[in-house]
Amino acid sequence: MDRAPPRILPGAILVVWAILLASITLTPGPRAQWWNVVEHWCVVCGSRGAADAVLNVVLFLPLGALLRAYLPPLRTLGVGLLLSTAIELAQWFIPGRFPTLGDVIWNATGVGVGLALAVLLRREFGRPLPSVRALALVLALPFVYLTASGWLLAPRETDETYFGQWTPALGFMPRYRGAVVAARSSVGPVPDGRWPAGARLRQEDADGWWLEAVVEVGPAPEAVSPVVAVADGLRQEILLLGIMDDDLVWRERTWANALLFDRPDHRIRGGLRDYAPGDTVTLAVRADGAGRCLRVDGEEVCGLGVSPGRTWGMLMYLEGASRRERRMLDVAWMATLFLLLGLVGGARWRTVGLTLVAVVLVGIATGMTRLLAPGPLDLMGLVLGVAAGVLLRGPVRLVLGREGEGGGVGRPFQ
Repeated sequence: MDRAPPRILPGAILVVWAILLASITLTPGPRAQWWNVVEHWCVVCGSRGAADAVLNVVLFLPLGALLRAYLPPLRTLGVGLLLSTAIELAQWFIPGRFPTLGDVIWNATGVGVGLALAVLLRREFGRPLPSVRALALVLALPFVYLTASGWLLAPRETDETYFGQWTPALGFMPRYRGAVVAARSSVGPVPDGRWPAGARLRQEDADGWWLEAVVEVGPAPEAVSPVVAVADGLRQEILLLGIMDDDLVWRERTWANALLFDRPDHRIRGGLRDYAPGDTVTLAVRADGAGRCLRVDGEEVCGLGVSPGRTWGMLMYLEGASRRERRMLDVAWMATLFLLLGLVGGARWRTVGLTLVAVVLVGIATGMTRLLAPGPLDLMGLVLGVAAGVLLRGPVRLVLGREGEGGGVGRPFQ
């Protein structure tokens, strides 16, 4: 019986992945702090625990796919679980790292998802035509993700007492060194203290609400600094109108935050560029349908919201990223969502047809939710993702093989 040649390519990719993983998980964190025993046993941990869980799954997904080139499924899952556990145990001795049971679970889940994708792709590579089930799956996954993301962007109020905050000292954000002269809203003055009973901004209203602050400009802060904010009695951020460098920044609490995902912000880039410390400026936000309008004195920018490509902001809050970097990430995220479509699409005409179906589905997802309609960058990312999948079919086939082919080092796949 012929012996399969050593599979060098998956091993090389595994080495690169291991180096990247070590740089992310085994280097000191930003601060040294030990959690108590109860927190170490949490599964979804912290105010953005769901976002961290998803990122852990994505980080360990390549391990499950690559190990399938050498090991049968059960051994692949076992190695993934052991590696995840070893990393968390090592983090006990690394300053600023916080090992948790949740990390072990979500890392192992990522290995399982990678293994499932590898099995799916190997089966598809062994077929003369892609299966209907696989095509439905690669179209449904991004559609469901985008639809869910859009629904989670709906505002989420709480039943707690609300408190207005003028240039608050919150500890985890720099205090703005300017001054608020006055603040008001569509329901009356915004106090620096307890909000009057029943006087709340209803962000779920498509039109009619607004918030405005007259501010004496201070030095430009290097991180988001709240100028006027609203928090509830549990100290949860509900609304925030702030400044970072010379950007005007707006954030509000959504269902995504309530379910422990991150919150994309909206900005006027360079809106305060022409103002010096001591100048007086009026900053404002108002509803614009499902979107938002921000204003710096007479300059107003409307149609602000979250596009399909910007949904990465629910997983990562890149505070200091430039406009160019955010746009590049928008394209890359859309490409990632539709990479599988290119991998399993099959013949050229079929892939083109599936791409058009994908564009229609993205339009339906945005029409049903609070997501903005897809723009040129979103569509470019979608097309680039499909094209990248087509170009990667050959290399991925070499890495994963096909069902029935030999695999491992000198032995068949099991």
